[in-house]
Amino acid sequence: MVKNILVTGAGALLGQGILRVLNISDFPKKIYTADPDPRSTGHWLGDCALTIPKASDNNYIDEIKKIVIDFKIEAILVGTDVELNKFAEVKEQFLKDYNCKVVVSGEEVINIANDKFLTAKFLEDNAFPFPKSVMATNKENLLKLKEEFGFPLFAKPIDGARSMGLVKVDNLDELLAIYDENSNLVVQQFLSEDLGEYTSGCVVVEGKCKAIF
Repeated sequence: MVKNILVTGAGALLGQGILRVLNISDFPKKIYTADPDPRSTGHWLGDCALTIPKASDNNYIDEIKKIVIDFKIEAILVGTDVELNKFAEVKEQFLKDYNCKVVVSGEEVINIANDKFLTAKFLEDNAFPFPKSVMATNKENLLKLKEEFGFPLFAKPIDGARSMGLVKVDNLDELLAIYDENSNLVVQQFLSEDLGEYTSGCVVVEGKCKAIF
C-alpha cells in the first residue's frame, strides 16, 4: 500500500536530506514536499510540490491540516527547526483526528534542545560532558565563571543558529559589557578546537536509542 508522506522544509538542508533518504527507501510511497517558496530545490525530490505559509504565520497549522485532509497524509517529517514546536503542540491531535503520525519529539525535549543554557544543564544533570555555562543576566555568576576558567570565554544567544551572534570574551571589560538583566546570551567556558569540531546526534524510538551519527 502506498504511503502518503509530507516533508516540510523543501528549501532547507535538513528537509532535502530527509527527501533524499526517502527516495532511496524501498517502500511504496508518494512524497509531498512543502515550503513557503515554490522555487525551493527540494520540490524536485518529491512527487507533488505544495506551497505553505511560514511557520510564524497564524494560519500555518490550519493550512497543514487542509493538506493532511485533502491528500490523506499519513506521516509528516519536519525539515526545519522553526516548525518543531508548532508540530509538537499538535502531534497528538493529528494522530487522533486524522490518523497522521507527526515524527517529532515532545515539547519538553524541543524546548531543551532549542535553548543552549538548558542543553548544558541537561548534559550536566545527566552526567554527560558539558561546558560550564551561566546566563549573562547574572553578574555574580559571570565573575565566578571568569575566576574558574579565566579568559577567553564564549558567549552566544541561547536560541541562536548558524554561528550568528557569537562573541569571544577576552577580558574583564568585555565580560562586564555583555552583562544585562534582559540578555539572552549564555556565557560558557571556551572549548579548544585542537581536536576539531563535531556534531553528533541520535535517534530514539520508544525510549530506545536506535542509531547514533
